[in-house]
Amino acid sequence: MISESERAAYEGCQLPLMLCSVVDGHTHAEVVSDGLCRRFGMGREELHAALRAGLQNYTHPDDAAWLHSNTEDFINRRREELDVVFRDRSSPDEPYKMVHAVSRWQKMADGSEYALYAYFDMDATESAISRLFTQFADEQSDLIYTDPITGLKNFNYNRQFSMDHVERIRASGGVPMFMMLDIKGMQGYNQAFGYTNGDKLLRIVADELERARVHADGMVVRGNDDDFFILDAFKGDEKAIAEKLRQINERIKDRAYGLTNGLRAGVCVMDDDTRTTTAMDRARTALREIGDDMTVLCRFYSAEKDEIYWFRRYIIDNLDTALKENWIRVFYQPFVRTQTGKLVGLEALARWIDPRRGVIPPNDFIPLMSRFHQIWRLDLYMVEQVCREFAVRAEAGLPLLPVTVNFSAQDFDHVDIPAALDEIMGRYGLERDNIVIEITEQDLATGTEHFHEQLRALHARGFKLWLDDFGSGYSSLSIFSQFKIDRVKFDMELIRHLDDAGGANRRILRALNNVCRELGIRTLCEGVETQAQHDFLKEIDCEMAQGFLFHKPRPIEDSVFKAKNIGKSPTNFETKDERRALCDAWLNKGKES
Repeated sequence: MISESERAAYEGCQLPLMLCSVVDGHTHAEVVSDGLCRRFGMGREELHAALRAGLQNYTHPDDAAWLHSNTEDFINRRREELDVVFRDRSSPDEPYKMVHAVSRWQKMADGSEYALYAYFDMDATESAISRLFTQFADEQSDLIYTDPITGLKNFNYNRQFSMDHVERIRASGGVPMFMMLDIKGMQGYNQAFGYTNGDKLLRIVADELERARVHADGMVVRGNDDDFFILDAFKGDEKAIAEKLRQINERIKDRAYGLTNGLRAGVCVMDDDTRTTTAMDRARTALREIGDDMTVLCRFYSAEKDEIYWFRRYIIDNLDTALKENWIRVFYQPFVRTQTGKLVGLEALARWIDPRRGVIPPNDFIPLMSRFHQIWRLDLYMVEQVCREFAVRAEAGLPLLPVTVNFSAQDFDHVDIPAALDEIMGRYGLERDNIVIEITEQDLATGTEHFHEQLRALHARGFKLWLDDFGSGYSSLSIFSQFKIDRVKFDMELIRHLDDAGGANRRILRALNNVCRELGIRTLCEGVETQAQHDFLKEIDCEMAQGFLFHKPRPIEDSVFKAKNIGKSPTNFETKDERRALCDAWLNKGKES
């Protein structure tokens, strides 16, 4: 897109030229210069109208066909230039003149391309043309490659000439380093102090970055909005770069009109074969990795961090496919009565089994889904899968124990969860006591009133509400006076560290369990892995327990093939794929029902 400054530059040019966009193989004049208006003796609007009409009767009939053919070839084959001589005239009443037309592709500051046409009457002297071209080139160099606010080179210059700077740094024995910097909170600064002071801040940043540049062939570039780029020589000390950035920020804060958070930077040290386009992407990746951590000013790119970034991108990019193709599976982990060991229920846990990357742990994909506000899709998907698999459990003769499903507070911002659960469970003919809602203590303590209202609606409809991760750091007993909680699940860190700090967690768990009993709230402790932990839970009479000591999370087919009335012996289906294939048949049968 042509910016206003670029448009003004081209329109004010004394050369007869026009700048054209290309749509479906046809050119459309976007800008005509003063020189072209003067050549045809028309005003700008009049000339635009004439160009849209095709300037009939201006080109000699004998030249029109091949001129059109050459122009189409230039446009459609993306030839580097068009250079033709033909007969033309400035108006239908004038005699024809020999005209020399040259066209090349011109990149704008934002990277878009336009066809630039220049026309010269052959009776003009070569020296006059040369003088005009020289003048035009000098003017455009400033306007096209310079940022008007800071006076720095702009992104268009970076795109065109940055590799020249890189090669000169390398030729002098230096190691090129590409940095991407942004001003944290620039939008808030503009809103607080006005755009005039915001522009002043940009100029202060530009000045400080220019002063800090160490290599004569380096450069500082203004990017888009609050972005800056530095190409400089790396001196081999990452800590020194971070310290220099800290000092720059201090000077910026001293000079700025109001309080600013200063700069943060992503840095890529360039190998011998690294081009600036690659370095810029890597610097941007490093900057993105800082996130919202205000304690980090500078981060260097590394291949390891890059792999993490692309791994996360893979998860986000393939979420739709994972849900559609059932790559995300339900694994069930039972919980038992502490005193008797009797199985009393199951928790549904998500496991991503990817055909390319194998098993992706929940700690990798669940936080990402939450970060990108997609966790509601996973949670409703899990409810759907659990409901489908009730039919499989029934067909296999397994006990139809209630299943707890984890929900996030985010879910309730995107979907009417009570209505969604009623719709899903209604399709499978399940009662509301078949599914139990688990909410973390953190979500309940920090959730919105809209979230709390939907929780109350769920409880009113007959759903049980369990409080997960209780005691993980957000504990407030006032929660119990605000919400009807059916059961709390004590956080696993409490049971894992029973004897730390003189056995503090023993006293905490005992006290919490007693409070819950007084309030009529049932209890469960998760993360039980040793007999000593189990014995302690028996001692304090915690009602239920869950953990590897009793059962590990398993897919439904493992339970199906342990059932006595499956009709097939597990030895007849020795591989996981064979067991899963039979289970899929049960699933489809359950779906059809």
